Amino acid sequence: MKVQPNYTRSYTEIDRNNDKIGKKQNPAFGNFAVTTMDAIERGGLFASFAVQDILGSCVPRTITGFYRNKDITGKYNYAEASEVSIREFVSSITMFLIPMGILAVAKRGIGRSCDVPAKFIKALGETLQKTAKDKPADLKKAFYNNAFTKMFLDSGIKNSQNQAAQFADKLIELESKDKKTYKQGIAELKDAFSVLKKENSSDITEDFFKTTLKYGKESESLMAQSSFGNFVKYISDYSHDAFEAIKKNQGDVEEFIGKFNLKRAGTRLLANLTMALSVIGFYMYIPKLYTLHKVNPALAGLEPETKGTVAANESK
Repeated sequence: MKVQPNYTRSYTEIDRNNDKIGKKQNPAFGNFAVTTMDAIERGGLFASFAVQDILGSCVPRTITGFYRNKDITGKYNYAEASEVSIREFVSSITMFLIPMGILAVAKRGIGRSCDVPAKFIKALGETLQKTAKDKPADLKKAFYNNAFTKMFLDSGIKNSQNQAAQFADKLIELESKDKKTYKQGIAELKDAFSVLKKENSSDITEDFFKTTLKYGKESESLMAQSSFGNFVKYISDYSHDAFEAIKKNQGDVEEFIGKFNLKRAGTRLLANLTMALSVIGFYMYIPKLYTLHKVNPALAGLEPETKGTVAANESK
């Protein structure tokens, strides 16, 4: 089964054509700009922050430090440049690298669902519990169908049971494919979802790639929101651990899923706390990493204020 959006050309095709036009107009800038933006798109928030912070803050400040007081000393200030570069580069990306490292360890040691936000664990877990209550022959397929159907409805897409079933079947099929095929398939699903959402919305400013999944009691108005790409990742990661655990369970599946959800949500909250404390602790330690000299190299060539004051008094 192949999900086909009802338009002639995909967004990715249009982007490729725009890239070609940009390269023809200005090859040097086009190659650099396109490569940078592609890297940002693949890397998400981390890549976006890293590129902007490094090019917009770290590099300029390091260059400024390199020329600090050169007009007075006649020499480049290597000491100041080294301290500034360590401070700027280390303090910028570590707020992402430390949490990423902790999550990677948690995923390897506990399971892929540790990378799923607690809200989505609760929302998807609630859907899986309700699905298990009906005792379907293929629990995973039924769960995926119900999850997509509910997500479509909560995201404002009406009368979409058939489309939701197609999306669910496609995702299950893609999970067994190689990485390249998986990415291409997910890109098709993203485009198809955005078209469906656009057809069901009158707000042209709406994010057509944003998903919503409500959970809990209606009076609580709890919801988990993310991009479509993250949604399919969360449902795959959650179901991977959930169904591995269900295979080992000998008791009531519905009751077991409730306990599993509670444990995984608690694990994710503990991981969040660990990430926060680790980042705070590391940032407290950072000054010891970049304080390489006893005297501040930014003051090289400058006359201390106390010395100048003494000289002025003696000349009177």
